[in-house]
Amino acid sequence: MLGTQPDIAFAVSSISRYAANPTPAYITAVKRIFQYLKDTIDLQLTFHEDLTDLVGYSDSDWGGDPLTRSSTAGFIFNIGSDTIS
Repeated sequence: MLGTQPDIAFAVSSISRYAANPTPAYITAVKRIFQYLKDTIDLQLTFHEDLTDLVGYSDSDWGGDPLTRSSTAGFIFNIGSDTIS
């Protein structure tokens, strides 16, 4: 889920906080997620070019927030030859 559909990962993570005590708004949100999945089941990213110029970067901070000890992570990919000088 995290590698292929980060949009779904965020939505499911956000809504799962309320799973123990669901409200009508929670049920509506879950139905919307399922509808999104149903409507996008046939969508895919397709690259027709050679990906030799694919460059990826990632960074993480494990427990960097001193108050919550939360970890953060991020990534970015560049496809193409444009570079920043």
